[in-house]
Amino acid sequence: MNEKTVKVCNQYVILAVILSSGLNAQANLLHVTPDVTLNSIVSTAMALILGVSVPILAMLGGKSSGLLYRMSLQKTKEQRKFFVLCLLSAVGTVAILLLSVSHCTQAIVHLTGSGETMLGYIQSGLLAVGIDYGLIISEVIASIVKSEAHVEKPAAEKVAKKLRGKQNLVKLNAA
Repeated sequence: MNEKTVKVCNQYVILAVILSSGLNAQANLLHVTPDVTLNSIVSTAMALILGVSVPILAMLGGKSSGLLYRMSLQKTKEQRKFFVLCLLSAVGTVAILLLSVSHCTQAIVHLTGSGETMLGYIQSGLLAVGIDYGLIISEVIASIVKSEAHVEKPAAEKVAKKLRGKQNLVKLNAA
């Protein structure tokens, strides 16, 4: 089940990064003057770079928050301090998320022409939240599930599992 969960989360993250990058770039390009001057070319390039960077930064923030949260669940006092770092990482990720949602909403309204009514803005905003929030939460879930799979089991549990496996083999051979 863990592998399936991680696979689905990773698929969502890939699609959401592509969508969010395009929408963020579109929103940034709305503010660039379309001419052939060096300033306009540089502005266009920067708008595209920013558009791609924002969702990637959000994704990495979600990943680091998830990993820090997982580390904070450990028993020792030293490892519990990671919860504060998790919160700090989450605050930065939320700031980037809000910026991205704003840009994506602006781009969706522009691309669909839905800015004539308040309902159009609300629908565009909900789509933007779905894309960007889904990106973050999918990355957090994948980080936590992946790290759970790599947690070492106590030696006694490993030995008991091996013994149970050998007992089942003996039963199969006897039958």
